Amino acid sequence: MCDSMNRCFREKLIESATGGARGGGTGLTETGKEVLSAYRALERLLMSTADSAPLATLSALLKDIPPTPTD
Repeated sequence: MCDSMNRCFREKLIESATGGARGGGTGLTETGKEVLSAYRALERLLMSTADSAPLATLSALLKDIPPTPTD
């Protein structure tokens, strides 16, 4: 999933680290944080201005995601 997301944008959205003392992991780059923030803003705009039934259906199918510090 990380690779496909990174290939869709000019700069990487997700950085991953393998192994190491802490066992590796993934995290958002600055560009990733910017994309996420823009996506959340677009999501709020759509929910407030569009027929929200399709968005409500999609939202009900998603897992709960904790808010990001930029929300």
